[in-house]
Amino acid sequence: MKRLNPLLALWLVATFVAGVSAAQVPAGQTQYEVPGENTFPEGIAYHEERGELFVGGAMSGAIYRIDVATGEAQALVEAGARPPFATLGLAVEDDALWVAGGMSGTVARYDIATGALDATFETSPTDSTLINDLVVSPTGDVYATDSYRPTVFRIAAGSSEIEDWLDFDGTVFEYEEGVNANGIAVTDDGRFLIIVSLNTGDLYRIDTTTREVTQVDVEGGPFPGGDGLRLDGRTLYVAQQGADQVSVIELNDEYSAGSVERTITDDSFTQIATIAFVGDDLVAVNTQFGAMQDGPALPFTLSVISGAR
Repeated sequence: MKRLNPLLALWLVATFVAGVSAAQVPAGQTQYEVPGENTFPEGIAYHEERGELFVGGAMSGAIYRIDVATGEAQALVEAGARPPFATLGLAVEDDALWVAGGMSGTVARYDIATGALDATFETSPTDSTLINDLVVSPTGDVYATDSYRPTVFRIAAGSSEIEDWLDFDGTVFEYEEGVNANGIAVTDDGRFLIIVSLNTGDLYRIDTTTREVTQVDVEGGPFPGGDGLRLDGRTLYVAQQGADQVSVIELNDEYSAGSVERTITDDSFTQIATIAFVGDDLVAVNTQFGAMQDGPALPFTLSVISGAR
């Protein structure tokens, strides 16, 4: 057998790696546009292999896919296909897009390639619910917060049912009037969940094995208006509505305490809700929720903060 020239082999490897490398935000890009006049975007998730951002419309119910390289946006779920405030937090898992169903009290799963609705998971009936955000753990379990009910819901990996996994009653996380549990993140090993209360700005850690709930002691906290969370190792990013900033927290090994290392701000932030990372670039969703009565400034946008990670 003829031996392959070593230089040619290296070139082939480099070409292959370049071909499958993750998409990047183009240099100098400061925003992406989100279609629709009544979208009021809220949730965001990034699918690295596809190089696409998925953005949900809280008011319109639409879900858009945005190519990070070109900025082209296409509807995965058309506006009007879901009721208002039934499309909030988003999370990706392989070829699935998970959707926190807000006031519908449901969690939905869509096929990322086709936009087909694969499954709907209905929580127990109630007059007051807001399934606000969700996260997929390394084990494949999906956890969802409810801002009105003191409950964390779980869809175990491979299950066709959603369960009332954790009741906050009797724990250190005491629900108050208004919006409580909101953003949720999971550690790389799946051992802990971290949740923020939008009302108080406090952070809570949940042990996924024992279900023990403890408050995270953060120097520089709390984080009122705390909405979307992103956990990168032991670095936690907290998007704060109202304050229009992202607080960056370094946590200890047990995720039980930490301190604010810096904050990320930008003039383009307009009631940011959720965040995602494309490489080292932060992408924040500008909800414009405060403009629902008087009308938003169109187009709706996502702010890009280069090198924020």
